[in-house]
Amino acid sequence: PEDHQLQLVDPELEIEEEDDSFESIDKLTTHGINAGDVKKLQDAGIYTCNGLMMHTKKSLTSIKGLSDAKVDKICEAAEKLV
Repeated sequence: PEDHQLQLVDPELEIEEEDDSFESIDKLTTHGINAGDVKKLQDAGIYTCNGLMMHTKKSLTSIKGLSDAKVDKICEAAEKLV
């Protein structure tokens, strides 16, 4: 169980170090993306725009609550930030 908790903390530590070169997906809200949709991406383990763009549209639409139209809008906003 302790190992499992360490894994949960590690991605966040990585994100803080990468923050200088990777735009946080929190910034998508400044491009018209709903904060709730950003939270869904974070819950799926996506924290940066670069990380988001490594996913296929199909894998993003499989996230509960994200439609094709929302994914298109999110990807367009992420491209502007990168």
